[in-house]
Amino acid sequence: MIWLQYAVFGLGVGAIFALLAVGIVLVYRATGMLNFAHASIATAAAYVNFTLLERVQWMPVGLALAITVVFGALLGIAIRKFVFGPIAGTSQVVKLIVSFGLAGVLQGAVGLIWSRIGTPTLPGHSLFSMTSGIKIGAATIPSQRIALLVIGAAVALGLTLLLKRTEFGMCVRALAQNPLAARLAGVDERRVHSAVWAIAGATAALAGVLIIPFGVLTPLSLSGFQIKSLAAALVGGFASLPAALAGGLGLGVVQEMLVGAPAPLNGLRSVLATGLVIVLLFARIERRFVSEQEARALEGDERTLAGKWKPVPLGSPRAWLAGTVILALVFFGLSGFWAFVAGRTLIYALLGLSLVVLTGWSGQVSLMPGTFAGIGAALAWILGTKLGFPMPLVLPLAALATIPIAGIVGVAALRLRPLYLAVATVAFAGLFEETLFVQHWFANSGNAMSVPRPKWIAGDHVFGLVVVLIVGATFAATAAFGRTRTGRALRMARDNERAAASAGVNPTKYRLIGFALSAAYAGLAGALLAYLLGTFSMATFGFLVLSLTVFGLATVGGIRTPIGALVGAFIVVYLSEVFRASASVQDWVFTGTGAAIIAVMAYSPDGIAGMLARFKRHSRAVEPPVVETFELAEASGGR
Repeated sequence: MIWLQYAVFGLGVGAIFALLAVGIVLVYRATGMLNFAHASIATAAAYVNFTLLERVQWMPVGLALAITVVFGALLGIAIRKFVFGPIAGTSQVVKLIVSFGLAGVLQGAVGLIWSRIGTPTLPGHSLFSMTSGIKIGAATIPSQRIALLVIGAAVALGLTLLLKRTEFGMCVRALAQNPLAARLAGVDERRVHSAVWAIAGATAALAGVLIIPFGVLTPLSLSGFQIKSLAAALVGGFASLPAALAGGLGLGVVQEMLVGAPAPLNGLRSVLATGLVIVLLFARIERRFVSEQEARALEGDERTLAGKWKPVPLGSPRAWLAGTVILALVFFGLSGFWAFVAGRTLIYALLGLSLVVLTGWSGQVSLMPGTFAGIGAALAWILGTKLGFPMPLVLPLAALATIPIAGIVGVAALRLRPLYLAVATVAFAGLFEETLFVQHWFANSGNAMSVPRPKWIAGDHVFGLVVVLIVGATFAATAAFGRTRTGRALRMARDNERAAASAGVNPTKYRLIGFALSAAYAGLAGALLAYLLGTFSMATFGFLVLSLTVFGLATVGGIRTPIGALVGAFIVVYLSEVFRASASVQDWVFTGTGAAIIAVMAYSPDGIAGMLARFKRHSRAVEPPVVETFELAEASGGR
């Protein structure tokens, strides 16, 4: 009987996954955009619903739900117009990056606006009873769980009929399969997309309200539902609403069944969704649901950034070394606190540099810089604290040890298109957090770890100087690497894979080089951050805490040039210090970084560094810096 209760409870939770999944599928089918901020829309709507019930005492729960659903629909329309409207003609990957920024804006804004609102009164905020329901033997299935199942199934099946049996559904399918032909036939693309986003926003709001009674309401309370709803949507290849419904319900049932399973099977509950995403991606499940013509229409231009490439400065190795010397001299004039902040800024810049090499130069979108940094930090604890290795030996070992792990991810990623690669790295990051990062032997079971600095660099000033020298040398070496045949071939494989292959450049080889170099930089940065902090836990290196922040700073600064990583790190770290006294530093950083990502992708894909380079070229008649193209004959020497 207990297993039946688990199954019914799982169907209720799975209905939430399905509600979120159908919104993701609907937007993807209509616009070719995979919205990673969908759960954040649900969070914002949940807070609106909570506020209505807390502040307007006379308001019935049902009326508050209706108002919240309307709010979700209006928010969806606003997002389509003001966030994704300016990038409508860009690639899937660009849209995915913007959705990361949107998630940061929504989560940060919720934290800032509702920072003083506490936890809701759970029973009073439920439309359906949480205590009474259907009795099956000695077990009682609450009405709330049953309602979740009925509503989730009704919404998914209703939207399926809408797409298959109505003129609106025909317009959605036409835009997905052949946008140009649909527009020539008189389909109003903006109107259809607005309606799609309104429906998606409304379903997200409904899911957010229905899940409130089952937990504490925080700005990040629904963030875990994003990967689970993606897994459910992926069961249908991001294309089939009935399959997404089945995927959500099935995922919920299995997840709840594992609660009562004996060890070690019950430990699989935490990795169920991430593991499912990885398996489905590498099984190429989308081929079963999307025709080849529709796949090509949705795929579009898969370059990381939209538009025509512009020359961006890499900075000469001599300039980077000179800047390192100047910064080292400046350190002597800083207080201990600002020396610590400057050291942290440079470490974040090194993490941003790892994405410059991988995403900016090789065109592979990875959301794992925080994961590789966490591996480097844990290795600093193992090698430096537990085994007693000296820091000069720990740092290179921590960097090198990440390369085999990056190789595994990189080899697997070679089978995926850029959009699916980005989703896979999110799943891999979650998988590492739920497995390796909670092991006692590797990360002290997630508890605090101490990595003391050597006595000769115990002070923040002296250690800061060491960070300056290491990071400065790494930037100089990277700038030099960018000018080599290998560095130029890496960028050519990004711009035009077929042209690169015809010139004798092996794209697979250079993508693996990009992954390995990026992971080594992140591992080195993680070890340095461990020594800088002294005491830390693996929560510091979580996906939401570090990976998205680093991706944001690299994008805002300019993801194609090392200068951009430095500029972005300065802005983000300085922003966090400016708002630290407000006790909302994380919310401000989420909001500011997310808004900057959206603006950069829409108006300046090369970030602040690209804007400065264009301004310099317009204001002075100087010879442009290193150009992203090169002679094919020269490229063939980088095989």
